[in-house]
Amino acid sequence: MSCNGLTVSGNINKDEYTNTVQSAGATTVVASASIATDVPGKTGGGVLRLVDVSANLEYRLRFSTWSSATFTLASTSADTTESGTDTNTIVATGAFTNSNVGDLIRNQTRSNAISYISSITTANSVEISPAITAQTSGDTFDINVLPVATTVSDKTYVPLLDVAETAGTDGSTGSEQITLTYVANIAVRVVARNAIDTVSTTTPMLPYTADATVTSTGLTNNIIRSLDTIKT
Repeated sequence: MSCNGLTVSGNINKDEYTNTVQSAGATTVVASASIATDVPGKTGGGVLRLVDVSANLEYRLRFSTWSSATFTLASTSADTTESGTDTNTIVATGAFTNSNVGDLIRNQTRSNAISYISSITTANSVEISPAITAQTSGDTFDINVLPVATTVSDKTYVPLLDVAETAGTDGSTGSEQITLTYVANIAVRVVARNAIDTVSTTTPMLPYTADATVTSTGLTNNIIRSLDTIKT
């Protein structure tokens, strides 16, 4: 589920910040200008999206705080996989104590292959998607570090809310919320969909999209979950 600011044309604003030159594996994302006051996550953290313009790829990264022009990523660097690790599973004692579903995984041993945590079994074990080819015990991996080297052509944008919903199910509701500093009204687009690897085979859901506005009193949006009667 995500809630993003829009451009004048009505598209999601993916040019919010221009990046600076940084090396892959960095534990910060540094923009070329100060971060706006109404960007959420200043002290409690949030999620940013890194747009690698030359490769036409987008990465999701969780950050713990931001200050001035710097997002400090909720990162762990250079941990080692243990017995039980395979292409879809990572086992590492205590490595995932503070992890969330959706956190980025970078396997240094496998040519810096990128994946994301799809489910957390314990603080010692997670499932990932997509699979990392040939991943095994003894590999070196990072969590939520800069996945690629950035240039001044790359962009960063910050969804107001960007989460994998884990509190509810297809049969019961859940909720998420964020707090931000109000400066002016923000036109947003709310999008919700089932992740590819978690779509129910019996009750697949249609994607949900709605445009709305965050005002001085905030925004509440009830996502409508409609069954997809065509998908089989």
